[in-house]
Amino acid sequence: MVTSFFNIRLIMNNKRNKILSLALTFFILFSSFILGTEAERVVQIYQVQTVRNPQDINAWINLSRAYIQLARETLDFSKYDSALVAIQQAVSLDSINVNALNQLAKVKSANHKFKEVISIEIEALQYSPESAIAWGILGDAYLELGKYKEADSCYQKMYQLDQELYTLARLSHLAFENGDYQKAVNLMQEAIKSGEKE
Repeated sequence: MVTSFFNIRLIMNNKRNKILSLALTFFILFSSFILGTEAERVVQIYQVQTVRNPQDINAWINLSRAYIQLARETLDFSKYDSALVAIQQAVSLDSINVNALNQLAKVKSANHKFKEVISIEIEALQYSPESAIAWGILGDAYLELGKYKEADSCYQKMYQLDQELYTLARLSHLAFENGDYQKAVNLMQEAIKSGEKE
């Protein structure tokens, strides 16, 4: 159970309430570490970081990522909403931060909003055309919409920038969808070899 750090609403108009607030915060963090799962503990850590420094873009990005992981592990899909709120905060701090835009696209993809993903990543690539991750996410969105030609173009650009595990796995998936099973197998074998090197 993740206790929301943001729900602490004590009236801190005297020293006693400030001490009580600090004690309650400590109790929440302590109970999360004792009773929570690893994913819940990671969420709690980044919640604290964003409270301590609301201008820390990376903390908001990591909080969004942590919520996504928590949603996957618990099948509590309301955590995707929390992930969206967190990453929107990061984007509001820096609207051209490619890492933030990529994470926003991932959250939208998790909610099957693939057309929005395409718009986000096209914008991200205007700021950073060398982002292999952005090309990969864009290709994934095209693939989900059945636009295999566009997906292949994105994956090829990703491959030019990054010839590692996730790139090869994407190309393998696309080959499979196109019915080229031998190519899919060959690419997946390459992906496995690449993963073993990492």
